Amino acid sequence: MPNVVSAMSEAEESTSGKRRRPVAAAATAKLQRMNEAAGVSELDLRVLLNTDQTGGKHILEGCEQSVEDNEDDSEPPTLSETQRNKVTEIIVKHLLTIAENPDHNLFPVLTRKIVSLFPCETEETYYIAPKSESPSQIHPKGKIPNRVRNEKSRRTLLQSFNNSSPAPSSSTSSHQSSVTSKQGLQNVLKISVNEDMLAAQRWLVNGRMPWRLVVEKWVLTAPIRFRSLFENNSDHEFVNKYILEDFRLLQKEASLKLHENWDNFVTKTLNLASRDVKDPIIKKAVSEARKIPKTPINQSEC
Repeated sequence: MPNVVSAMSEAEESTSGKRRRPVAAAATAKLQRMNEAAGVSELDLRVLLNTDQTGGKHILEGCEQSVEDNEDDSEPPTLSETQRNKVTEIIVKHLLTIAENPDHNLFPVLTRKIVSLFPCETEETYYIAPKSESPSQIHPKGKIPNRVRNEKSRRTLLQSFNNSSPAPSSSTSSHQSSVTSKQGLQNVLKISVNEDMLAAQRWLVNGRMPWRLVVEKWVLTAPIRFRSLFENNSDHEFVNKYILEDFRLLQKEASLKLHENWDNFVTKTLNLASRDVKDPIIKKAVSEARKIPKTPINQSEC
């Protein structure tokens, strides 16, 4: 009897433990959201921009100087589109250090901080709540949510690269490396091409420095390159295309001279065939073809 009671007690504890786990997970998630909200609420945007060395400090100083130079103007200076994008980039990168998957309810808090620091900016530029434009608008819009999605895609892309390049030490690890690389490629191809990628692609046409920025934009544009190489093409197809393009560059007149060397081409091909072909029927056909006299090509018909 004691064994039965003990078993029942253990079963109750197990069931109770299973009930507690979802509750504990929900409590942890709620606490995490509270911490993220507090981190965003306490953010001093002026300090963040003033300590940024990638352009934020320059934007802040430029705007403050412009305000001082135009004290009599009724309206403060506005940010350029490039400055808006840079401010958004700095804010979002900081946001992702606070929240790995930020809730969109944090976005209006950040938006108000931007408008407070740059009064000529509008909240709609940086955040538009879901369904505020129409019932079909499922996701938030604006520079902040767009940048969050793009930055998360970029980090996923970098993670795919990191996971797809193990160092093989044997035939087994080499095979595993090949499998992992293919999985990494598939992960990259799943990433949607966005405006940041297209902008980076345009920048790379002429951009050569600083090198850190070149590498960052090169990595960002990988999905575009991989799509052009692998989607709707087998591996050998794009390799053949590249070889043919290089041949055209090196031998620009080759296609125009084909008729001039046709007889030599035929002779060499038949000689190789008669030597290497083993099938008796084909060998006989090659032998007959070698007996056919060469006929000059009428170049006017070419």
